[in-house]
Amino acid sequence: MKDNRIAVIGMSFKYPHIDSMGELVKYLEAGEFVPADGWKERGALLHVPEYDKVSGLAPMMTGIEYFDSRFFKTVQKETLEMSPEMKLALTHSVLAVYDSGYSLADIREHECGMVLACSSTAADYRELTPEGSTTAYLDTRETMVGCRLSYYFGFRGPFFALDSTCSSSLLSVKQACDALISGDADMMLAGGVQLFLPRNAKRAHELFLGTEAVKDKYIPFDEKAVNLKNGEGAGFIMLKRYDEAVRDNDNIYGIISGCGICGTRAEGRISPYATDGVSQCRAIHRAWEKAGVTADDITEIEAHGSATDVGDESEVNGLALALNDRKNTEKVILTSVKSNIGHTSQCAGISGVIKTLTGFVNDTAYPIANFTEPKRSLDFEGAHLLPIGEPVRFAPGKRRVAGVSGYGLNSLNVHVIVENSAKYVPDSREADELNRVLKLSAITETSFRAYVEKVKQAAADVPDINDFIYTLNRGRDDFGIRAAVYFENRQQLLDELEKVKGTSFGEVNEKVTISGDAPAKAAFEAICAGKTVDFADYYKNSSYRRIHTVPYQFDKLYSWIVDKEDIAPETVDTAGNISTETIDVRSEMMKIWQSVLETEEEIADEDTFFELGGNSMLASVLIESVNDRFGSELEFGDIYTYSAFGEMCGHIEESAY
Repeated sequence: MKDNRIAVIGMSFKYPHIDSMGELVKYLEAGEFVPADGWKERGALLHVPEYDKVSGLAPMMTGIEYFDSRFFKTVQKETLEMSPEMKLALTHSVLAVYDSGYSLADIREHECGMVLACSSTAADYRELTPEGSTTAYLDTRETMVGCRLSYYFGFRGPFFALDSTCSSSLLSVKQACDALISGDADMMLAGGVQLFLPRNAKRAHELFLGTEAVKDKYIPFDEKAVNLKNGEGAGFIMLKRYDEAVRDNDNIYGIISGCGICGTRAEGRISPYATDGVSQCRAIHRAWEKAGVTADDITEIEAHGSATDVGDESEVNGLALALNDRKNTEKVILTSVKSNIGHTSQCAGISGVIKTLTGFVNDTAYPIANFTEPKRSLDFEGAHLLPIGEPVRFAPGKRRVAGVSGYGLNSLNVHVIVENSAKYVPDSREADELNRVLKLSAITETSFRAYVEKVKQAAADVPDINDFIYTLNRGRDDFGIRAAVYFENRQQLLDELEKVKGTSFGEVNEKVTISGDAPAKAAFEAICAGKTVDFADYYKNSSYRRIHTVPYQFDKLYSWIVDKEDIAPETVDTAGNISTETIDVRSEMMKIWQSVLETEEEIADEDTFFELGGNSMLASVLIESVNDRFGSELEFGDIYTYSAFGEMCGHIEESAY
C-alpha cells in the first residue's frame, strides 16, 4: 500500500514579539498572550496618528518595513512597491528552506512548489504610492505573491494562492500535501501571511470587528471567553514525502498523516457565517480515515478556538460527535494557539501546526493561555476533552496524534492530523575528517559577520558537530563573499571563527570536485582560492543528516513606500463622548441595528438580535457601535442579556441617568 504520509522538515515564522522557536516557547510555556502593542509604530509607517485611538485592539508585528532587497536582487522601485505580505512570504520561505537543511540551489533542482494564503492589504498599501504604477498594482495583489516566489525560487512544481478566510493556511497545507501525494511535486512549501494596514481608525474598527471589547486576553473555552482578538503573523513549513525524507536523512519535526475538508451545512445555522459542529465532525472523520487513525488514537486537539459562545459550543459539539466512540480512558487535550497570538486569520491554521510541532520538539502540550475555568455550558467531560491551563509533559518517544482544526468564515472546515516521529539522537563525537572544513558565505559584509557570529554561538553548544558542519556545507548557498575555516576539534573551530574574514570573490564560479587523502584540507584551500566546492559530490558516500540550525542572516534594509512619520501622543485628536440626554436613544439605536444587520425594516421591541440574523461577529460590531454612539460600557456578553431591541434601548436610557 502506498505510504501517503508527509514529513514536515522545515519551518519559519514570525509573530508580534516572536521571531524564533525559543521566543514562541516562552509564551506557550507561560500561558501568556503577547502584548497588544505595535500600533504607534504602524501608525508611523502609514502616517495615521489616530492609531493611538485604537491601540490595544490586537498585537501588531513590528519591523515589517525592513526587507533584504540585495539578497532577493530587487531594484529600489520594485522593492518599495511590493506588498509587505510579499516581502514576508519571500523572507520566511527562504528561511523555511534553510531550516530544512537544503540550499536554494537544491530547491531549484527539485520539483518544488508552494501553496500560499495571504491577507489583502493591496488597496491600503497602494494608497501610500505617490502615483499609479502597473508594477505596484501587480505586486500588491495577493495572487502575485506566488508568482514572485516562483520567479525567485525557480519553482517547477505547482504554486498558487488561495483564500478560504480563517481556514486558508491550513487548507494550503492540505493542498501542498495533495501535490506531493499525486506526484506533482517532490517538495512543497505551505503557509500564510496576515497583516492589517487600516488607513484610519474607522477602517481599523471595521477590520477588527469591534474587538476592543476584548481588553487584553483571548481565552477560548473559558468561562471568561468573550470574543476573538485578532493578530498578525507569517508562518511557513517545508514538506516532503515521508519515505523520501527518511531516505535522505532529513530531520523531521512531525508527520502529516491525513487531511479532511468539507463545507458547512445550512441546517440549524442562524446565519451564513455561523459554525456547525456536525460539519466540523465530518472534516475530522475524513482526516482520520486518510490517516488510518481512530478516536482512540487522538492525544490532543489544536482547536480553532474562536472564544465566542457560538463558536466554542459548535466546536466542542463537533469534537464530541467525532470522539463519541472513544474507548481510551485518557482525555484528549484541548488547546489553541490563538490564546497566545490572537486570531491570525490567513495565518491561523499554519500557526496551529507550528505550535503542535513545537510541542513535539519539547515533548509538551502547551496550555490555553490565561485559562482558569472551563466554560460551564460546555460538556467537556462527555466529549472526552480536557482543556488545559498548564503545560502537559509527555514521555520521550510516546506516540502523539494531534488534530489541528481550522474553520473558515466562508464555511470551509479543514482538519489535519499531525503525528510525532522518532527523534533525532545526536552523536557527540568530534568532527570526522570530512567535516573539518566549514564554508561561510553571504551577499554583504554585514550579513556575513552576522552569520559567522550565529554559527559561532551554535557551534559552542550543538550536540553533533558532524551533522552541524554537514548541514552548513551541504545546505547553504555559495554567495559572492566567501571564506572557510579548517579545524581539528570544536575549540579550534571556535577560535578560527573568531578571526575569520570574508573575501569578495564576486559571482560564484564553476564548482570543483574534491578528492584525495585529505579532502577537508583540499576543500578549505579551494574555497580560499575563490573556487566553489561541489559539496553534494563531496558527501556522496556519507550518511550524515540534515539538522535545523543557523540560516542566512538577512540585512535589515528600510523598504517602505514612504518614510516613517514621527507621531507624538499629544497630536492625537480624541473626541469626547456624546451625551445621551440630547439624543433620541431609540431612533439612534434603530439606525445602528439596521446598519449592522443590513436591513431597512423597522425593528420591534421584542425582536432579538440573533432572530434577525445577527451572529457573534456582528454582535461585536453592534456593541462597539453602541458604545461609540452613547459613551456606554456594554461588554460583549451583554448581547445575551439585552438581546431584544427594546431591552437594549431601555438599558442605554437607564444608564444615561
